[in-house]
Amino acid sequence: GEIWSSIEQRIFEICREIFHSATVEQPPFDIGSCLSSRASYATDLILEINFAPNCQHASTSYPTFYYQVFNVLFRNLTDDEDTVDTLS
Repeated sequence: GEIWSSIEQRIFEICREIFHSATVEQPPFDIGSCLSSRASYATDLILEINFAPNCQHASTSYPTFYYQVFNVLFRNLTDDEDTVDTLS
């Protein structure tokens, strides 16, 4: 009897906490800041956080996947209805 939206919200909060925790300290103790850096991360809730995700399933299931990723990473466009900003 759990409501998916509350579970999804908690998942986003956990992801936000992971990235926040990874950037609290200065290098070499944490991930450094670089304004020209872009990255795409995938989270498998059962197995791992993956720094080099295999996007085959995403691009097959969501034909605009790469277009959306490019818009978020390089054009700072997050207004697409399918884009979820978990860090704000």
